[in-house]
Amino acid sequence: MWIVKLALRQRYTIGVLVLLLLLFGIRSVQQSSTDILPSIDIPYVNVLWTYPGLSAEDMASKISSFSEIAIMNNVDDVKRVISDNGNGYSLIQVSFHPNVKLEIALSQITSVSQTILKRLPAGMTPPLVVNYTTSSVPILQLAISSNKMTQSQLYDYARLTLRRQLQSIPGLRLSLPFGGAPR
Repeated sequence: MWIVKLALRQRYTIGVLVLLLLLFGIRSVQQSSTDILPSIDIPYVNVLWTYPGLSAEDMASKISSFSEIAIMNNVDDVKRVISDNGNGYSLIQVSFHPNVKLEIALSQITSVSQTILKRLPAGMTPPLVVNYTTSSVPILQLAISSNKMTQSQLYDYARLTLRRQLQSIPGLRLSLPFGGAPR
């Protein structure tokens, strides 16, 4: 109740204070920087193994499980390891404790992956090891299909023709097509 009595007695002072607060509020909003998607450092790494023609069950038993164990035993500050397996691919998601140095973790995962490569099926290529950042999250994924083209023709069309048409967009980062049947 006392604040109302003060505001009624000193109405010009309160009016000036409200105007000052309004002006300073508008000025601070104009000067503050804004970002639609701010950079958030998440200690998170994706490891993508590919082996075309191998079933999801074989990817899980022959590649994922072995790679997960090797990562958990040889990489520092690992918090959790999760894998997702499909036909011809295995995506291993490694999350770390907040105090981890990601450069060291990336090099450890890469060296572990190179080491276990000898024990994996013949013809296995090294995995794609990618640090997860908010700027690397895809905002668009494009799926193509055709009743007239074969899987390898679709793959070549996406890799050669479609990529060439899309790469002229400024600020765009394209990855290689996934799926299909490469030659």
